[in-house]
Amino acid sequence: MRAALRFAVAEQLTNIAVPVPLPERHAPRKRWLTRPEMARLVWAAWRLAQGYPALDDKGRKIIGSDGKPVMNPTKRRIGKHVARFILTELYTASRPGVIVNAAVGPTIGRGYVDLDTGVFYRKPREARETKKRAPDILLDPKLLGHIRRWNDACKRENGRSLRYVVEWQGGPVKRINKAFRAACEAAGLGDDVVPHTLRHTAITWALRNRADRQALSDYAGMSQATMQKVYFHTDIEYAATASGAITGKRASR
Repeated sequence: MRAALRFAVAEQLTNIAVPVPLPERHAPRKRWLTRPEMARLVWAAWRLAQGYPALDDKGRKIIGSDGKPVMNPTKRRIGKHVARFILTELYTASRPGVIVNAAVGPTIGRGYVDLDTGVFYRKPREARETKKRAPDILLDPKLLGHIRRWNDACKRENGRSLRYVVEWQGGPVKRINKAFRAACEAAGLGDDVVPHTLRHTAITWALRNRADRQALSDYAGMSQATMQKVYFHTDIEYAATASGAITGKRASR
């Protein structure tokens, strides 16, 4: 609304500048996943099975101690696309929407992965540049190997190539939130873990491994100022090593 009012004033459609206060910004997220948590989440997503409500002798749903219906699992796996989303998000540190929108091979209106060159074109070729940068990147060989195997599996099972990096029943996934939440519950993770937590985790892991900040900010499509502001917790932990060096004993020669 504020942008629309400013535009109206600039175009002299009105001479009344109405102030529109903005809500306070949320504090930067601090939640990131440890490696055991990440492994648990990927495994839970891959094994996530479809279920149906358990019924009592009178045909009524059985309610568990948590107030939710007790579900009987089936053998149908319904979370493989979530596991693929998690791995791609972790390896690329991309925004969740970029991963969900990614195709395999050139596709109008979508970013895509080139399986031959290993380049991930994160934005559609015709898209305009915005504040949310999404530069093209070279995929990690491990992730590229994963996507190629997913493509081979799709050819064996469906007689066609993989169309989208995150694919559900042959089509693209519009939103991953609900399925991701189910995987988190299966992995025993709380509501504070959301799809964006994976991007936060990827960058935090890289910083803890002493990645070059300029290279990392370019890779993630993030300014260094934003990285400094959002990932200050990593800086604090890194600075703590200096404190230990000040008070520690000098190594003997």
